Amino acid sequence: MKKSETNLAEAPTMYETENNISVKRRSELNALMNQRLASAVDLQMQMKQAHWNVKGPSFIGLHELFDKVDEAVESYVDMIVERIVQLGDIADGTVRGRIIACGGISGYNEEKLRPRSCQFI
Repeated sequence: MKKSETNLAEAPTMYETENNISVKRRSELNALMNQRLASAVDLQMQMKQAHWNVKGPSFIGLHELFDKVDEAVESYVDMIVERIVQLGDIADGTVRGRIIACGGISGYNEEKLRPRSCQFI
């Protein structure tokens, strides 16, 4: 696949596409779509977390609901990713990648975020 010739100060490297949208505009669109992708992936993980940990008398109804929401969000994640790739960029669907792209997390304390099962005694 050929890469388009662009000034890195103007826009990130984009792959050539068959559409006629400028590299600058595609870069702007993809930055927004990668933000939406991060939000959608986060929502998907929240639904899985709830699905895995629901308890109580409404267990089965909520368990199935969280699973259905996760599946619906997954289809939107796929649409966002496909559009990003169609516009010549690479979809950044990792939490780590989005944190790095956004300059980190203020006040991030790795020790506090480590799951209990991973903490050392």
